[in-house]
Amino acid sequence: MPEMDIRSPRHPLVAVIADYRRPGSRRLAGVCIAEGPHLVDEALAAGLRPVTAVVTGRYAASAAGAARMARLSVPPASWRGGVWTATDRAFAAISAVPAPQGILAVFQVAAEPPADPGIAPYTLALDAVQDPGNVGALARVLLAFCGAGALLLCGPGTADPFGEKALRASAGAMFHLRTRFVEDLPGGLRAMAVEGTRWWALCARGGVCVRRADLSRPLGLVVGNEGRGVSREVLAVCGPVTVPMPGPAESLNAAVAGGVVLYEAAMCGIESGAGRGTPLA
Repeated sequence: MPEMDIRSPRHPLVAVIADYRRPGSRRLAGVCIAEGPHLVDEALAAGLRPVTAVVTGRYAASAAGAARMARLSVPPASWRGGVWTATDRAFAAISAVPAPQGILAVFQVAAEPPADPGIAPYTLALDAVQDPGNVGALARVLLAFCGAGALLLCGPGTADPFGEKALRASAGAMFHLRTRFVEDLPGGLRAMAVEGTRWWALCARGGVCVRRADLSRPLGLVVGNEGRGVSREVLAVCGPVTVPMPGPAESLNAAVAGGVVLYEAAMCGIESGAGRGTPLA
């Protein structure tokens, strides 16, 4: 059982965690917040190092809580570190969800990961995708269809992929992906194209039908902003690809359309030699 207590919503650690919820502070500190048993388990499974954890006394006393706490228990490097218990009232002030599950942990993540070795078999680039739900859903699809070797490339204006809304939407998939942030997205795509990545940009209409596009590896797909789509500068580096819509809908959600293309790419990889159940990455 942890020995440190948070009895008031005014406890200094409550303010620290609230500050970590701001993308700039989170990136500067190199941390992310995982709330709930599933996200905590996914972060641990991905090898992320816990820095601070907060649990309610009721959760800590449960069998599941005790087992999870044993994996989270780290010696406090400072007053911000270690594992803390909180009253229900104090935990409600820390929590960002309507129905708190009694556990929240702060994990260390690289603010800017080092350059990844080799060419990623699949890269998903986000061009100012603003909805964290879309960012998380796309990460979940990327991991499901393309494996942990896939690369998520986040351009300027994209919602924080390690923000809590994106992490929840990804169901923890974000922890298992290679992630890189780029300030010059067109330049980054050009550099990867020189190394062999074939780039496609998702367009609502007018592009090559996804079933006719060459989706062989190494493949790069760009999903653009929910309102304006892929920028002209990025589109100049890519071939346009479109998901045909026989029905009367005007367009597809960014995450749904991106998921369709990534699924087709995964099937292309399976049909070209990888068997079902074999990691494509």
